[in-house]
Amino acid sequence: MTNNLHYFIFPYCFIVTGSTSSIIYNAQKSTITYITDSIISLINLFGDYSISEIERIYSDQLDLLQETISYFKDKGIIGVKQKTDIFPNIDFNYSSPEHIKHMVIEYSHQYNSNAALSMINKLLVKFLEIRIPEMITAQEIEYVLSQIYNSTIKSTQLVANYKQKNLFYNICKNKEADIISSIIFYGAPFSRSKTFGGKYFHYVKSSYNELCTSNNNYAKNCIFDLKYFILAHSFNPYYYKRLCIDKFGNIKNCLKNNQTFGNIMDKDMNILSIINSSSYRQLWKCTADRIIEIKDNPLRYNMYVTNNLREIGNGLYSIIV
Repeated sequence: MTNNLHYFIFPYCFIVTGSTSSIIYNAQKSTITYITDSIISLINLFGDYSISEIERIYSDQLDLLQETISYFKDKGIIGVKQKTDIFPNIDFNYSSPEHIKHMVIEYSHQYNSNAALSMINKLLVKFLEIRIPEMITAQEIEYVLSQIYNSTIKSTQLVANYKQKNLFYNICKNKEADIISSIIFYGAPFSRSKTFGGKYFHYVKSSYNELCTSNNNYAKNCIFDLKYFILAHSFNPYYYKRLCIDKFGNIKNCLKNNQTFGNIMDKDMNILSIINSSSYRQLWKCTADRIIEIKDNPLRYNMYVTNNLREIGNGLYSIIV
């Protein structure tokens, strides 16, 4: 009866091996299940052997086999199909139409902000982060918002001084402020988050410099999202299609990086040539498999590493704490 039936692992469940442990990531349920090498060996039999054949292979431990299969069925990882049934694998080729997905502008009076804002539509930017290390006037921020309101930007985050919170509260009443999804206020006397008017407000005690140099705790704050998981196999999710402009107008992969790729006030600067260069895209391709601190961790494709990275040779990189 079971000669034509096969166990199979659902296409949205992925085995990720590590040096000391392995997991199955269930992307549909956003769950992680730790597994042993013996479980991987069992799953590897599913494609070539029917249920009856697997039961014969494990005849001396049939109760354990049934208990194991039942456990993984209950977790939505294993199913049963006819031999001829086809469940297509998920395509791991990742692409997106925009030249730059995430743009960070460190607003400053030391360069012309129009030079940075004018890039947005050309690069098809979707998410914009404006960091404001200096005091700013209402007229300045209103002008910036008016320039991006009808652009390709889908969402904007502001990072501003807590001392100017009332200014930003008032600005949020304007129609152009609908593009703002969240505001982080640094230098606050407390740490707190709240939502109001469809926006997120985060208050942190950190200074501006502390906030800009801090890193995500990649070992604890994992991201369980299928698109992210797929992206992480081919690219570095933090650096991929990211462009930053520091307070001097320098173009960088990240504000934490020392390396610059030009300055937006240079009249000969060609932003498309810069972001299409192999040197600029080097960190885009620094996947989790190339970062020595996490490359043997089974959760590596779910980790969000925001740290600066140092090339150490043989195509490998190390995290700068």
